[in-house]
Amino acid sequence: MKLYHLPKLSLVFSKFTSNILTSFALVLVSSLFSHRVPTQISSLFSYWV
Repeated sequence: MKLYHLPKLSLVFSKFTSNILTSFALVLVSSLFSHRVPTQISSLFSYWV
C-alpha cells in the first residue's frame, strides 16, 4: 500500500473544503444583505455542478 499519495490528497482536500467554506460564507453574507436565499443557494449549487 503506497502512502506517498496521502499528503498530496489531504492538501487537495483541505484546499477544496476551504474553497467550499469560503464560497459558502460569501453566499451567506450576501444572502443576509439581500434576502434571496433560495436563488443564492441554487446559484451556488449550479456553480459546483
